[in-house]
Amino acid sequence: MEEVGWIYIYISSHLKCIQLGRQTVYAPGWRQNFNTRDFAELYNLGLPVAAVYFNCQRETGSGGRRRSAD
Repeated sequence: MEEVGWIYIYISSHLKCIQLGRQTVYAPGWRQNFNTRDFAELYNLGLPVAAVYFNCQRETGSGGRRRSAD
């Protein structure tokens, strides 16, 4: 019987907003139920100007140590 490995799916999104004032923006301390509108309002951020979304899946058997064929 062949052993089945875990398949991991990584989701990442990045959003760039106009910063209306000169203020330090800190990363949120939470991830669950993150609300972009609330975050933008908290730090006085304007409309988004760019966005990108990644959905990555690692293939089974990729990564790990490489062995040279001697």
